[in-house]
Amino acid sequence: MHYLALLTLLFLLTGCASVDLSTKPGFGYVLIGVGSDKDLPYTRYRVLFGKTDVKHTLPFGNTLAEHSTYQKNYDTETGTVTARIFQLPVGEYEIKSISTQWVYLGGETFFKVNDAINHSFNVSENEIIYIGNYNANGLTNMESSYFGFGDKKAVPGGAYYTITDKLEKDISAVRASNESLPDFPIIKLLPEKRVLGKDGVKSSPGIHPTLGM
Repeated sequence: MHYLALLTLLFLLTGCASVDLSTKPGFGYVLIGVGSDKDLPYTRYRVLFGKTDVKHTLPFGNTLAEHSTYQKNYDTETGTVTARIFQLPVGEYEIKSISTQWVYLGGETFFKVNDAINHSFNVSENEIIYIGNYNANGLTNMESSYFGFGDKKAVPGGAYYTITDKLEKDISAVRASNESLPDFPIIKLLPEKRVLGKDGVKSSPGIHPTLGM
């Protein structure tokens, strides 16, 4: 228990710390916002992206943008948002998965968006690529509490994501904690499909969806 608490504290401290984003040859920047509606029961909301020549969807070798209710940059009318900026090698990237983690008494479940995302973007030197603000909206399922018998009730069924342009808020939140970020041009490259997962998500109890699920 103490070990878990220490890991959580380290995550919070490193997640809030400023990093050196000074210009590096051969590197560019990717800006993203990840948020959630209020009163959702879930623990974390994740957008995983990486270079197109990396074929797996594991966290290593890719980049994970993550939001949780206890680590946020700003509030909205409907929820909270974590804005992140990443300094990455130049090249072609793509969004590989969008998922939601739910930790509850006795276990955890991951929900992965089923939709084909099909969004790639090019990272170039001296540019900030903005790929949008991804907000989680709750889904519910009607299930029985007694192995298929008895009255059905609404239970959490994961989340679908709406993608919007909140550039001004996201870049302001990032600059507030990263003074070393250069004032480079910002290029908006949001996905054409602005709602993902509303028609269904894949649940994986106790297994992270990026592990080939």
